[in-house]
Amino acid sequence: MDGGIVWRSGLAGQRHLNIDGEEWPCPVIFGPDGNYLLGASTLEIFNLVVDPTGERLASAEWLSLGWGGDLPEGSQPV
Repeated sequence: MDGGIVWRSGLAGQRHLNIDGEEWPCPVIFGPDGNYLLGASTLEIFNLVVDPTGERLASAEWLSLGWGGDLPEGSQPV
């Protein structure tokens, strides 16, 4: 994909984005002069978190919250 617009309806739409070799369609809000706004959905799609101290995006793998397997023995789901 070339990162072009997949669909657009008024100010909202969807674009294919590529971050570190991973490409996914993401919801966007279109602004003036061809700019667009990404939000929390894009971070979730790419499994990223914001590192405000390092001013970068970082992998959120450590935030798996038990989705990678069984909960530890004695744990109770919330």
